[in-house]
Amino acid sequence: MDGARVDYYSIINKGPKPILPSDFIAPLSIDTPSDGGILLVDSCAQPSQGSQKQTSSSSSSSSCKPGSFVTTTWSEQENQWIQERALLNPDELFCVVVIQKAGAQNLHWSGRIAGSKIAHYANFEEYENSLEKKLPYYFETSIHLEGLAAYWFAILQVSGLYSTLLLARQAKWPSSAGALWPTIVATLLATSTAEIMVDIFINDNRTRLSPVVWPLLFGHAALIVLLLVRALKVRLGKGLIP
Repeated sequence: MDGARVDYYSIINKGPKPILPSDFIAPLSIDTPSDGGILLVDSCAQPSQGSQKQTSSSSSSSSCKPGSFVTTTWSEQENQWIQERALLNPDELFCVVVIQKAGAQNLHWSGRIAGSKIAHYANFEEYENSLEKKLPYYFETSIHLEGLAAYWFAILQVSGLYSTLLLARQAKWPSSAGALWPTIVATLLATSTAEIMVDIFINDNRTRLSPVVWPLLFGHAALIVLLLVRALKVRLGKGLIP
């Protein structure tokens, strides 16, 4: 469809209780702009990452992502597109696709749910920033290792481990032969660095990195620099860094 704009929205129940059809005092709806810019509103399957545009929420919000999707029906009535009332269990999602004319006005969502507060977020990052961050959040991270990401992870992990151990050997670190802990440290740092680099450059996930990745990344870089300096001092016969 030439000149059409396609936006995907997700509506997620982040409350502890199911939202029953009878809980919708006023159904979720989208007002039709005065310019008649809405061509179609419908339920959708999970959209691709590249097609996610904006987010609306019931109780709270998230962009369309893997999860339990609930299919609903939308109908045009007078000056609104209205969603049929449906059961939405905790963490279940409605996915909504809105097709508008190019240059159409911004959408206005409305609805009222008993015992729930409807919040709207422009995108998933804004929603995440609105959540209360508990201590485990700062130490949790995960990445998708499929296809090209898995291939590059293996290359970066092996090369990172090999280069770290090689520098450690040339720097005569540790001084006691046969110590196992440097290998363990190098393996953990090389693995975390490979995961972080894949997430940034392959998965293009720069905006949603866990805070814990930066100490790990800079810690590995600092270790490499320290080993490099020690190795140079050993080679030049000027002793070791205390």
